[in-house]
Amino acid sequence: MSKMPKNLFPFLAVVFFLWALLPFPAWAADYAFAITHSRFQPLRGESAQISYTLTENVFTTVTVYNLRGERTALLFSGFAQAGGHQLAWSGENGAGSLVASGAYIVQISAGTFVQTRKVVMVK
Repeated sequence: MSKMPKNLFPFLAVVFFLWALLPFPAWAADYAFAITHSRFQPLRGESAQISYTLTENVFTTVTVYNLRGERTALLFSGFAQAGGHQLAWSGENGAGSLVASGAYIVQISAGTFVQTRKVVMVK
């Protein structure tokens, strides 16, 4: 078994330091996803405002899940063009009835990009 050179550690430390300074990869910053009014009361006419920005035309789904992982509502599913998009979730499930008060997860899936945010619905 060969011995590791004694001067290799300072070299590797410099390499990892410089690697950490590299700009954020372009593929990781292609999309943006935000939710305003993450705590909302549908009985007062409020809704969660979901906005996302795409840099390319891509198949996109925006889904709401309860905390047990069950799909509560499918807000959008289809090809979305590049640019900004906005959706609103008023607290209704797929059948059109109001869901119970509590925390829900909104997930966007656009190509290989998948991200989630939490919303709280209060009656």
